[in-house]
Amino acid sequence: MSNDRLSLVISVTINVVALVFLGAQLYLLREQVRQAKDAYISEQRRARKQSTLDFISATLERRLRFQQEIPSVKDPEATLNFIRLAKTDEAAAKSILGFLNYYEYIAAGVNAGILDIDVIDSTMGTTVMRCQEGYVDFVAEVRERDSHPTLYEELDALAKLLRELRSTKFKARPH
Repeated sequence: MSNDRLSLVISVTINVVALVFLGAQLYLLREQVRQAKDAYISEQRRARKQSTLDFISATLERRLRFQQEIPSVKDPEATLNFIRLAKTDEAAAKSILGFLNYYEYIAAGVNAGILDIDVIDSTMGTTVMRCQEGYVDFVAEVRERDSHPTLYEELDALAKLLRELRSTKFKARPH
Protein backbone atom coordinates (compact mmCIF):
# COMPACT_ATOMS: atom_id res chain seq x y z
CA MET A 1 0.00 0.00 0.00
CA SER A 2 1.40 3.34 -0.98
CA ASN A 3 1.86 6.27 1.37
CA ASP A 4 -0.82 8.27 -0.45
CA ARG A 5 -3.33 5.50 -0.06
CA LEU A 6 -2.40 5.00 3.60
CA SER A 7 -2.74 8.74 4.23
CA LEU A 8 -6.17 8.70 2.59
CA VAL A 9 -7.36 5.76 4.75
CA ILE A 10 -6.04 7.42 7.90
CA SER A 11 -7.65 10.74 6.93
CA VAL A 12 -11.03 9.12 6.21
CA THR A 13 -10.85 7.13 9.46
CA ILE A 14 -10.06 10.27 11.46
CA ASN A 15 -12.95 12.11 9.77
CA VAL A 16 -15.37 9.26 10.48
CA VAL A 17 -14.29 9.11 14.13
CA ALA A 18 -14.63 12.92 14.37
CA LEU A 19 -18.14 12.76 12.86
CA VAL A 20 -19.18 10.00 15.26
CA PHE A 21 -17.77 12.02 18.16
CA LEU A 22 -19.58 15.16 16.93
CA GLY A 23 -22.84 13.19 16.58
CA ALA A 24 -22.48 11.87 20.12
CA GLN A 25 -21.80 15.40 21.41
CA LEU A 26 -24.88 16.74 19.59
CA TYR A 27 -27.01 13.95 21.05
CA LEU A 28 -25.75 14.72 24.57
CA LEU A 29 -26.35 18.43 24.02
CA ARG A 30 -29.90 17.74 22.85
CA GLU A 31 -30.52 15.64 25.98
CA GLN A 32 -29.15 18.39 28.22
CA VAL A 33 -31.37 20.98 26.54
CA ARG A 34 -34.42 18.70 26.94
CA GLN A 35 -33.64 18.10 30.61
CA ALA A 36 -33.09 21.81 31.21
CA LYS A 37 -36.42 22.59 29.52
CA ASP A 38 -38.20 19.96 31.63
CA ALA A 39 -36.60 21.32 34.79
CA TYR A 40 -37.61 24.87 33.83
CA ILE A 41 -41.22 23.83 33.18
CA SER A 42 -41.32 21.90 36.45
CA GLU A 43 -39.95 24.90 38.35
CA GLN A 44 -42.49 27.20 36.69
CA ARG A 45 -45.33 24.88 37.80
CA ARG A 46 -43.95 24.72 41.33
CA ALA A 47 -43.59 28.50 41.46
CA ARG A 48 -47.17 28.99 40.20
CA LYS A 49 -48.45 26.60 42.88
CA GLN A 50 -46.43 28.44 45.54
CA SER A 51 -47.66 31.83 44.34
CA THR A 52 -51.23 30.57 44.44
CA LEU A 53 -50.81 29.36 48.01
CA ASP A 54 -49.20 32.71 48.92
CA PHE A 55 -52.17 34.55 47.40
CA ILE A 56 -54.65 32.37 49.28
CA SER A 57 -52.77 32.96 52.54
CA ALA A 58 -52.50 36.69 51.92
CA THR A 59 -56.25 37.01 51.33
CA LEU A 60 -57.38 34.78 54.19
CA GLU A 61 -58.49 37.76 56.26
CA ARG A 62 -60.69 38.96 53.42
CA ARG A 63 -62.34 35.55 53.10
CA LEU A 64 -62.94 35.44 56.86
CA ARG A 65 -64.55 38.88 56.66
CA PHE A 66 -66.85 37.61 53.90
CA GLN A 67 -67.87 34.74 56.18
CA GLN A 68 -68.97 37.29 58.76
CA GLU A 69 -70.74 39.59 56.28
CA ILE A 70 -72.66 37.18 54.09
CA PRO A 71 -74.24 33.76 54.54
CA SER A 72 -72.29 30.68 53.59
CA VAL A 73 -72.78 29.49 50.02
CA LYS A 74 -73.36 26.08 51.63
CA ASP A 75 -76.75 27.41 52.74
CA PRO A 76 -78.76 28.18 49.58
CA GLU A 77 -81.82 29.42 51.49
CA ALA A 78 -79.82 31.93 53.55
CA THR A 79 -78.00 33.02 50.40
CA LEU A 80 -81.32 33.61 48.63
CA ASN A 81 -82.64 35.61 51.58
CA PHE A 82 -79.47 37.72 51.59
CA ILE A 83 -79.84 38.37 47.87
CA ARG A 84 -83.42 39.52 48.50
CA LEU A 85 -82.14 41.82 51.26
CA ALA A 86 -79.51 43.23 48.89
CA LYS A 87 -82.28 44.60 46.66
CA THR A 88 -83.14 47.13 49.36
CA ASP A 89 -80.00 47.20 51.51
CA GLU A 90 -76.99 48.86 49.85
CA ALA A 91 -74.53 47.45 52.39
CA ALA A 92 -75.70 43.89 51.64
CA ALA A 93 -75.42 44.55 47.90
CA LYS A 94 -71.88 45.88 48.35
CA SER A 95 -70.95 42.83 50.39
CA ILE A 96 -72.18 40.52 47.66
CA LEU A 97 -70.36 42.49 44.96
CA GLY A 98 -67.14 42.46 46.98
CA PHE A 99 -67.49 38.71 47.50
CA LEU A 100 -68.13 38.10 43.80
CA ASN A 101 -65.30 40.44 42.78
CA TYR A 102 -62.87 38.51 44.97
CA TYR A 103 -63.76 35.23 43.27
CA GLU A 104 -63.76 36.94 39.87
CA TYR A 105 -60.13 37.99 40.48
CA ILE A 106 -59.23 34.45 41.41
CA ALA A 107 -61.01 33.14 38.33
CA ALA A 108 -59.23 35.65 36.08
CA GLY A 109 -55.90 34.56 37.57
CA VAL A 110 -56.63 30.89 36.98
CA ASN A 111 -58.06 31.45 33.51
CA ALA A 112 -54.96 33.46 32.55
CA GLY A 113 -52.63 30.74 33.85
CA ILE A 114 -51.27 32.94 36.64
CA LEU A 115 -52.87 31.01 39.50
CA ASP A 116 -52.73 27.22 39.63
CA ILE A 117 -56.06 25.53 38.98
CA ASP A 118 -55.16 22.39 40.96
CA VAL A 119 -54.34 24.41 44.08
CA ILE A 120 -57.49 26.53 43.68
CA ASP A 121 -59.56 23.40 43.14
CA SER A 122 -58.21 21.64 46.21
CA THR A 123 -58.40 24.68 48.51
CA MET A 124 -61.56 26.47 47.38
CA GLY A 125 -62.96 24.77 44.29
CA THR A 126 -66.24 23.81 45.91
CA THR A 127 -66.70 27.35 47.22
CA VAL A 128 -66.00 28.81 43.77
CA MET A 129 -68.61 26.56 42.19
CA ARG A 130 -71.19 27.22 44.92
CA CYS A 131 -70.51 30.96 44.74
CA GLN A 132 -71.13 31.02 41.00
CA GLU A 133 -74.19 28.82 41.33
CA GLY A 134 -75.66 30.56 44.38
CA TYR A 135 -75.42 34.05 42.90
CA VAL A 136 -76.28 33.26 39.28
CA ASP A 137 -79.64 35.11 39.45
CA PHE A 138 -78.09 38.08 41.26
CA VAL A 139 -75.37 38.29 38.60
CA ALA A 140 -77.96 38.08 35.81
CA GLU A 141 -79.89 40.97 37.36
CA VAL A 142 -76.77 43.13 37.75
CA ARG A 143 -75.68 42.35 34.18
CA GLU A 144 -79.09 43.45 32.91
CA ARG A 145 -79.39 46.48 35.19
CA ASP A 146 -75.90 47.80 34.46
CA SER A 147 -75.83 46.76 30.78
CA HIS A 148 -72.71 44.73 31.51
CA PRO A 149 -73.21 41.33 29.84
CA THR A 150 -69.66 40.12 30.53
CA LEU A 151 -69.75 40.77 34.28
CA TYR A 152 -68.34 37.78 36.20
CA GLU A 153 -67.71 35.76 33.05
CA GLU A 154 -64.34 34.67 34.41
CA LEU A 155 -66.09 33.20 37.45
CA ASP A 156 -68.60 31.42 35.23
CA ALA A 157 -65.80 29.98 33.10
CA LEU A 158 -63.79 28.80 36.11
CA ALA A 159 -66.80 27.17 37.79
CA LYS A 160 -67.59 25.36 34.54
CA LEU A 161 -63.98 24.22 34.18
CA LEU A 162 -63.85 22.98 37.78
CA ARG A 163 -67.04 20.98 37.25
CA GLU A 164 -65.58 19.45 34.09
CA LEU A 165 -62.30 18.63 35.82
CA ARG A 166 -64.06 17.01 38.74
CA SER A 167 -66.31 15.06 36.41
CA THR A 168 -63.25 13.79 34.54
CA LYS A 169 -61.46 12.91 37.79
CA PHE A 170 -64.53 11.06 39.06
CA LYS A 171 -64.84 9.08 35.81
CA ALA A 172 -61.15 8.18 35.93
CA ARG A 173 -61.38 6.74 39.47
CA PRO A 174 -61.64 2.97 39.79
CA HIS A 175 -65.04 1.94 41.13
